[in-house]
Amino acid sequence: MNIKYNEQQILELYSEGKTDKEIADFFGVTETAFACKRRRLGIPTHKNYMRENYIPTKSELAIIIGTLLGDATIRLVHNKCKYPNLTFVHSPKQEEYFNCKTNKLKLFCSSAKKYEDKNKLNKYGYKLVYTGMNMKCLEEIRNIFYPNNKKILPIQYLKEYFTEESLYYMFMDDGSYDICTNSYIINTQCFTKENLLDFIKLLKEKFDLSFSIKADNCLYLKHESNKNLKNILIKYNECNSMQYKCGDEGHR
Repeated sequence: MNIKYNEQQILELYSEGKTDKEIADFFGVTETAFACKRRRLGIPTHKNYMRENYIPTKSELAIIIGTLLGDATIRLVHNKCKYPNLTFVHSPKQEEYFNCKTNKLKLFCSSAKKYEDKNKLNKYGYKLVYTGMNMKCLEEIRNIFYPNNKKILPIQYLKEYFTEESLYYMFMDDGSYDICTNSYIINTQCFTKENLLDFIKLLKEKFDLSFSIKADNCLYLKHESNKNLKNILIKYNECNSMQYKCGDEGHR
């Protein structure tokens, strides 16, 4: 069989996130035949290629930044890990959101599973855990967000890369809407007051959102900005089960 593909073609398809099977299907050959050709060309497996070479898309980066400022972490699993991975955990109540976020970050994913909740803090008895691959592209992000191994709000970096989509994922991870007071709140207790002061300036400059910092270090949106935030949340929300966070009266 004369297979008309070369190293450059394969690498281009890998860079798009295609797996061995998807590339084999693209060329109309079996996965075994493709694997043999790949080895002869000296090309690493899909997983190893992605680990060393993948560059996040604009949307993927926005989501990673948003969820990183929310519930996610980028960590080195142990001291011998070459690169860090992305990890996040959600409750069963947010299963639709978890699946949506997992699908959008599928190229970073090693596993996304249900695990027994040994603390039994929820009535379902399990939690949803996303564990990413160890990837080189996450190394720089980790260094920016975790100087001295403590998470911060890297203001200069966020000025360029924090988008409306990032804000949506940050809010869905760590935000809430209080129907009684018509208030939007973001739980930001892990950051310093000084860091938060710079962050609320950024939110005002980028999205015309006015926040105040309360005694508990949470961000409270001023009512004058409710419509602006609500529009952003609705714009990016794809999960019916998360509409309660958007403050969308038509879906409560």
